[in-house]
Amino acid sequence: LQAAVDLGERLALLPDEGELPERLLAAMLGEDWSFSLRSNLQRLQWAASQVRGKLSRENWQALVELQREALELEVDEPDFGELLD
Repeated sequence: LQAAVDLGERLALLPDEGELPERLLAAMLGEDWSFSLRSNLQRLQWAASQVRGKLSRENWQALVELQREALELEVDEPDFGELLD
């Protein structure tokens, strides 16, 4: 975990402020952190919707499934183990 955190810091994928749990949560689900996993998934979904006709059915289904799983993570008190999975 520490190696992943160090890499995330070097690549500027983690916010600089706060304790590690808050930083990891912001990196995954943060609405204010533009590099969060949530933000990137939203941009991916938007881009895919713009070229929907060019994607295979399997690619589109994979994106829909990814979005569904991401929505399931949006709870008031997330479980870090589940988020990391």
